[in-house]
Amino acid sequence: MNQLLFRSQLKKNLLSWKLVVIVGVSIGLVILEQKTTNNWHLVKSNNFLHYVVLMDKYSLAGVAYLLVLPILSALLGGTIYSGEFHSGRIISLQARLSRREIIKTISLSSFILGGIAAVIPILGSVPVAFVVLSRFDFISGNSNFSIFESNFWGYSLYEHSQIALILILLGLLFIFGGLVAVVSTVISFYTKIKYIELLLPFVFSLIWFLLVSAIGFPEMGHIVFLDFPVSSGFPNVDLYLTVAYFILAIGSVVLITRKERNDDFA
Repeated sequence: MNQLLFRSQLKKNLLSWKLVVIVGVSIGLVILEQKTTNNWHLVKSNNFLHYVVLMDKYSLAGVAYLLVLPILSALLGGTIYSGEFHSGRIISLQARLSRREIIKTISLSSFILGGIAAVIPILGSVPVAFVVLSRFDFISGNSNFSIFESNFWGYSLYEHSQIALILILLGLLFIFGGLVAVVSTVISFYTKIKYIELLLPFVFSLIWFLLVSAIGFPEMGHIVFLDFPVSSGFPNVDLYLTVAYFILAIGSVVLITRKERNDDFA
């Protein structure tokens, strides 16, 4: 990996119009969260997580966030190689760096940027939620307005250290967004069609969710297995999450390795 190129790609994308779009979408999700959830003061559910995007299973913001997550990650992290290729900069990079260095650096940049894009909507909603309801009380998984059900795989951690659990969930979302961005980048390795790497992850994830929902297994789609408060009731949701991460990671590594060994940038 080339550190200079890595830092340059992070800086360029984090200061680009793409981040502005993601922040704009995040603001829209925060507004949707506030508009469509319960007034938690009235129901005496004193945990600010009820106003955080994705942590509130009663609002529409969580589903909307998971629906657009693939395109947000692909936008910030998955378009790096396509941008370098279509601008012609890939030729100048080839003159200074090996193909392996370029591909590994771009892939790592994609992962980091995709992960950042994935968690921005949630991180953006946290300060707003804390202003609206600045309480962090534990709410039992058996209560009427629970955040996580008692059969949730992370429930014992939630019971003893809510902050640790939230950090783990953010980490899982970061990794998922990063993997989606890498898949998007891999798509751009193998096609010259502009913007296809931006659209395909979103289209595929939506089609997949519709298919598994039609056969009665919606928890196999990321719109359910990453919706932690809602997916708690499914006994195998942690298995689907693990399998999805494994497939995305192994598939990306195999295709990236093939690109390094057999292809060129022409």
